Amino acid sequence: GQRRDTTIAVLGTGIMGAPMAGHLIAAGNTVYLYTIEGVPAQLSDAGGKVVNSAAEVAQNADIIFTMVPDTPHVESVLFGKGGVAEGFSAGKIVVDCVNPLGFEKQGPYVLAVEAGSAAQEAQALLPGSTVVAAFHHVSAALLEDPVLDRLEGDVLVLGEDRDAVAVVCDLA
Repeated sequence: GQRRDTTIAVLGTGIMGAPMAGHLIAAGNTVYLYTIEGVPAQLSDAGGKVVNSAAEVAQNADIIFTMVPDTPHVESVLFGKGGVAEGFSAGKIVVDCVNPLGFEKQGPYVLAVEAGSAAQEAQALLPGSTVVAAFHHVSAALLEDPVLDRLEGDVLVLGEDRDAVAVVCDLA
């Protein structure tokens, strides 16, 4: 498709969110940033727009990337009081990048999600938005590698709405 400036929000600027936001900014998009831990200075220095609440993120962007670690965290940040869901309206695309994982000393393990997947759960909680699942298997280490200017490989993009999937494929 034809490249245009896209207004995007990135919720969560940790190990995956920060490099993803950096790439989206570098590609010429307007990117709003929010995390409860504080946004890394390099993202605001690069042109990312830091906002003060998850709800403000939703109000300012047409496409919202959820880059937070696990399902309970997603529920509190997105759907708790003052969360993103309060600012959502019809027409928003939510790019769900959440891998529902738990962690213990033996390593990570998959959490059961009653809806079937984190994206299906988000769609049920955000019926006015269009949820697209993507970037679940993209390596954080490769995303943040300053030597690489292009990542080779496929990005799995899944969703019910073909137009929304095409928008996310274009971003990928």
